[in-house]
Amino acid sequence: MPHDFYMCITLLSTEEAIKMKMTGGKTRPVLNAVAKGMAKTVASPEALAPKMAASMAGEIPTKMSRKGITAGASVAMVQGPFYVIKVSISRGPSLDSMVEKIGAKSEGAAKFGSCFVKCLPQAAKDKLEEDVIGKMIAKKVMENMAPEMETQVAEKGIAMAADGVIAAELGPYLLEALKKPV
Repeated sequence: MPHDFYMCITLLSTEEAIKMKMTGGKTRPVLNAVAKGMAKTVASPEALAPKMAASMAGEIPTKMSRKGITAGASVAMVQGPFYVIKVSISRGPSLDSMVEKIGAKSEGAAKFGSCFVKCLPQAAKDKLEEDVIGKMIAKKVMENMAPEMETQVAEKGIAMAADGVIAAELGPYLLEALKKPV
């Protein structure tokens, strides 16, 4: 059973990214003025949101697989500079790999965990991995993904605000987010 959450993202400014591309990081007043104009028209947050949403949704599964997590992502909506990406965590790291990771920190905990995991029937082990651990992993990923995204795009000169939201809270979140003037 996948564990879903939503990344709600608002692009705030693309001006610095355009300046960086146009000037190569050097001060050039004329190009800075052109960049400012472009950031309000052809490369505005509204114009870039659909492209960035698709790009980010495409990158999430690969980034998660590097962490031992099986995930999918799709663009749920785009409205102006605001977009929502649905993230589905279908499987987190295995119990065995988690016990191994714990063992690196505490030998006693690793022995207990290893014994516990070996004693479980495979059906119980699968259920524990999918339901309990999957839910914990999804929550942790949701909490960490927003600041990671903000930092990564900030390095490219794009300002954005991101929030991870569970499905049960998405409706009220969207009502509030879409009320705000851009």
